[in-house]
Amino acid sequence: MNTYEITYIISPKTVDEDRDKLNGELEEKISALEGKIERASAALRRQLSYPIAKERAGFLRTINVLIAPEKIADIHDWLKRNAGVLRFTILNTPPREAINADMIREMLTTDKKALVPKATKKAEEKKVTMEDVEKGIEDVLTEEVK
Repeated sequence: MNTYEITYIISPKTVDEDRDKLNGELEEKISALEGKIERASAALRRQLSYPIAKERAGFLRTINVLIAPEKIADIHDWLKRNAGVLRFTILNTPPREAINADMIREMLTTDKKALVPKATKKAEEKKVTMEDVEKGIEDVLTEEVK
């Protein structure tokens, strides 16, 4: 099983019911092919960078799927035959590891100095006292204006 990211653009002329039907049919097709939908976004209206089939806008949707490589061709063919889909792409993506609290804690405890910016390190080296601040203010106020 491989992880794929399927992104497709639905025609803006498609009414809400038909758009929901198209999205549902694609999800059913994936399930019928023994695939698993890991994450799916809502179909959001987007302005296109260039016209596709004389359309300047479309509904963009992305689905992350776990499916066998030999079955992805069926999804490709289904998207290609569907008249409501203006354009689509299917990318084979590496599985992503979810970040949890333990991973963050480990990163913070392993090398704290690497996370501190250099400017902060210099500030820690030289401690500034109130006397230094007062002397600096006094110097600025007594300096002649040219």
